[in-house]
Amino acid sequence: PTQPTGTTQQNVGLVMEVVYNPASGLYANFSATPTSGASPLTVNFTDTTFTSDPAGVQTWAWDLDGDSLVDSNAQNPSFTYNVCGPYNVTLTVTDTLHPSSTLTKSDFVFADPQ
Repeated sequence: PTQPTGTTQQNVGLVMEVVYNPASGLYANFSATPTSGASPLTVNFTDTTFTSDPAGVQTWAWDLDGDSLVDSNAQNPSFTYNVCGPYNVTLTVTDTLHPSSTLTKSDFVFADPQ
């Protein structure tokens, strides 16, 4: 039988390079509270849009009741739903570097979900 040969080293650590590439672009997103309840239902919307533009999001256009008309240009609007039913909510945002970004959440708000 042959004997193992070579040298033994101690205190050797693993070296690893980690490269972080931050996300780039403009991605519309939002949340809301509450998203269901009895009418009249007042819902508070929160913009959670991501942009890699150092200048940040420049404009917000909210269609809060699904009628294809802009209901608010505030960053974090509130809206009261007086009629029972489900509602689509759409947010379109712009910044200075990227094409506009639009997100629609279908049946996102439901007034009178009995």
